[in-house]
Amino acid sequence: MKRSILFLSAVLLFSGCPQQPAKTGDAAAKTGEAAKTGEAAAAKPVEITDQVFDAVCGCEIKEVGKCSEWLEHEGGLVELKDHGLGSMPFCGKPGSKVKVTGTLEGKTLTATKAELVK
Repeated sequence: MKRSILFLSAVLLFSGCPQQPAKTGDAAAKTGEAAKTGEAAAAKPVEITDQVFDAVCGCEIKEVGKCSEWLEHEGGLVELKDHGLGSMPFCGKPGSKVKVTGTLEGKTLTATKAELVK
């Protein structure tokens, strides 16, 4: 019994995937194209329905540096467009929250409905 387990363990240990040769030329180009296709697929529009976000004015974001509407989403920031909340609804209002329905595409959420929650 012990020998069977030892033999099975040895077979499993040494039956891993063989190393693949480095990709060159056309193979590398095809891999790059596949990565770009994957990025494009990841940027597909996502429908958002009545989701509440923490809202931040762009003047508080170093990379933006001017008043605009931004939402915290999955550890990053997305810009809120077509919200209908008026001019600079989050400026000077830390802790603002907004409930949004719309389409998230890349780093932009285009609202079809938005309302201030806090």
